[in-house]
Amino acid sequence: MTGRMDKYNEGCFDQKIMLLYDGIHYDPLYWDSGISGLPVQTIFQSSELVAQIATVEFAEKLRAARAYTDSNNFKILCGNCSKRFKGMTHFNYAS
Repeated sequence: MTGRMDKYNEGCFDQKIMLLYDGIHYDPLYWDSGISGLPVQTIFQSSELVAQIATVEFAEKLRAARAYTDSNNFKILCGNCSKRFKGMTHFNYAS
């Protein structure tokens, strides 16, 4: 939703992975070369930029399509009592 990119321990490791957060959970990203017989790539060299740029472009397309969960503003309908709720502020995890 925000388009924010976080990098952890940059410069400390030779390899990296990429994750996409959709507002609820993280999805690991992979690179598929499209060449038959080659496996998908899930681990990248830290200096590699092609897949990183493609990841940013992919995330921007998803953001533009509103393909994320806004947990502060989503609306739900209780299947038991038919009450309507908006956002995470209505959840009481203690009960």
